[in-house]
Amino acid sequence: MAILMGTASAFSGYSVGWSLAFGVGSLLLMQVGYFGALLILLFKQRNGRE
Repeated sequence: MAILMGTASAFSGYSVGWSLAFGVGSLLLMQVGYFGALLILLFKQRNGRE
């Protein structure tokens, strides 16, 4: 997905550096969202057992 975002920004007319930064930024945000959701689910399961 990050590669797709970077490629799309490159085709939109942005420079290569901007496209790479955009792709890496979107990858980091997706990872933060994934692990955040995982931590919330684990926290809810642990509280549900108590």
